[in-house]
Amino acid sequence: MLKNKNIYFIFPYKGTGGVSILFLRMATYLANIGYKNIYLVDYIDGYMAKNYDKTLLKFQEYSQEKELEITGNSIVIFQTMTPWSIYPFLKITKEVKVLFWNCHPMNLLPRAPFFGLNIYHNEFLGKVYLSLLFTHKKTLRVFLETLLKKKSILFMDYINVDITKRFLGDFNDVQYLPIPSVGLKGKKYFSTENNLNQDSLRITYVGRVEDFKVPPLKKVIKDISTARRKFSKKIIFNIIGSGDSLDYIKEFSRNFKNIQFKFIDYLTPEELENFYINNTDLTIAMGTAALDSARCSKPTILLDFSFSDLDDKYKYKWIYETKGFSLADYISKGYIGEGTNTISSIFNQLESNYEQICKHSFEYFDKNHNIKKIINDFIIYLDDASCSWGDLDDLGILYKGIIYKIYRNKGIFRKKGKQ
Repeated sequence: MLKNKNIYFIFPYKGTGGVSILFLRMATYLANIGYKNIYLVDYIDGYMAKNYDKTLLKFQEYSQEKELEITGNSIVIFQTMTPWSIYPFLKITKEVKVLFWNCHPMNLLPRAPFFGLNIYHNEFLGKVYLSLLFTHKKTLRVFLETLLKKKSILFMDYINVDITKRFLGDFNDVQYLPIPSVGLKGKKYFSTENNLNQDSLRITYVGRVEDFKVPPLKKVIKDISTARRKFSKKIIFNIIGSGDSLDYIKEFSRNFKNIQFKFIDYLTPEELENFYINNTDLTIAMGTAALDSARCSKPTILLDFSFSDLDDKYKYKWIYETKGFSLADYISKGYIGEGTNTISSIFNQLESNYEQICKHSFEYFDKNHNIKKIINDFIIYLDDASCSWGDLDDLGILYKGIIYKIYRNKGIFRKKGKQ
């Protein structure tokens, strides 16, 4: 019985990110429907650690000072990662079951020294890099095939599956679990009649301001500025989020005098929900942030991600135009995505069809990402997951090679402090 198991959501992370929010929401919902032994594993000052309900959930600190032991009748949930990068200060016994959730298209791809995941922006170079790491690629195939066979890996959308196949080869038996959205409001479609302000258009971007989210954000800023020249309303652009590139984006935004920018480092989930409802006419985001906006019946443009500047021909899509549960497409060399809307056409649609767009956005969320449906599927997947930590250990794929250890200690693979 799953209700008798210890369920661990493991994601030590100090920033505010989609996986932290996702795991905390799933854990909280499980606890609210009667599951008693739900644990969060995080840094003592991590996002989940600072925001969990102590009356519902249990907490265990992940620290680089001592090992955290997980034993017995337990199942651990990770965001998918390469097996050699699984958190080294965990001591998991052989009988513990594992379930991985692929929440980023490159979760199963090894980072390159100095280049990180940017190496895969050019598919040819990415494949050459993997061919040089032929033993690592073989290990990843064994890892993936084992998880698939034992029903211990979930993919949030078809983009995650497609990118994984393009670099690691074809596979079958895919289990999809879209990510959910949940909040205090937005349980039904809000009436939005006459909500569109006559004097200004309030646009909101929510997300980290770093890495693969920066090029799309720059592109949308430039396109809004261009569209503004033929648009009578004042544009207020709220950027909610923090990250290593925030100062860069603030400096970049100063080049666009016809947009009024407002920067907000952080809002609690409740504050963000109220911001969507009361201070937003159009949201431009990816992932969880886009879902949260659609749940609040706000017109939502689904922003894609890229590691380099986007082509001038790149266009945008409404969240309800996405396919395969995708909450962000991967824009790479030679591929500009499936969007069909310019920012100018988006502005025109808002003017002529605002309430209908609100309704479509909410209906997309309710049909595909309502947590009531997602949690039921998740419980089934948890019950079916049969891969144990011992199964992975016996394959010999958890060993952290000496080169990886050296690079990790020097911070070459990823930025300091991030898992």
